[in-house]
Amino acid sequence: MKSSFEKRIAACQERLAAAGADLTVCFPSPNLTYLTGFAESPSERHLLLFVPARGDPALVAPAMYEAECSDLPIENLQLQLWTDSDDPLESVETVLEACSLGGPDPATVLVDDRLWATFAQELRELLPDAEFGLASTVLEPLRIRKDDVELAALRRAGELADRVSLEIRERGDELLGTTEAELAGEIDRLLAAEGGEEPAFETIVASGPNGARPHHHGGSREIESGDPVVLDFGAFVAADLESGTGRYPGDQTRTIVVGEPPAEYERVHDTVREAQRAAIDAVEPGVTA
Repeated sequence: MKSSFEKRIAACQERLAAAGADLTVCFPSPNLTYLTGFAESPSERHLLLFVPARGDPALVAPAMYEAECSDLPIENLQLQLWTDSDDPLESVETVLEACSLGGPDPATVLVDDRLWATFAQELRELLPDAEFGLASTVLEPLRIRKDDVELAALRRAGELADRVSLEIRERGDELLGTTEAELAGEIDRLLAAEGGEEPAFETIVASGPNGARPHHHGGSREIESGDPVVLDFGAFVAADLESGTGRYPGDQTRTIVVGEPPAEYERVHDTVREAQRAAIDAVEPGVTA
């Protein structure tokens, strides 16, 4: 039985062929994780996935990732590992030769939308006659439709954030005197304790007037009685629990009040709640935004 990642690669190849494209190249990004389950941060090292319209996919990777790459649940994935004493471009050239791009027409290569310019320029030099486009043209229609594995992961990520949010709310007045930075650290600790792999982004704690700053960096301000406190956080969870590959983030924003809420805050809250109810009542198939 094919793994979810093998099915995604096959679907990508079908879309490549339908689009008249020959190859897509993915960089460490959500696209790479979606197709292989391998989650890694981008760096100056050559870590590139090549998915041809026909033939086996190949992964060029530093040899230090051999264990992770070998465990990926993709049976026909060709690994091209290189060490620090190698020229990684030789590995890239080997893969490109195996992709058989030398037909009568110029090859069409779709590169990851997040591919660094350094690597994009190298590909242009290796394939001077190729026409280049963006991988999102074939991958976005696939990624927008979530399969059962993805839906389950997103539910787990959301439920994890819900548990942490409830824990923080239940502390109530215990939060008085806590600094934004301290509370952000405590949220990160709880996310890990509840099974999160790592925070999906920098946890935001914005108290009092700092709540007007959408991406406030928590500091030394202490939470005071009556403060609205904006909490924005989430964690990555494994997509495939059996193999531990792939991951999806949670993202939850809540505003709590420590102590008694000011009258103006209650008025604003009620207004927003009323607007939300009206929107929910109005939503149905065919209604335009």
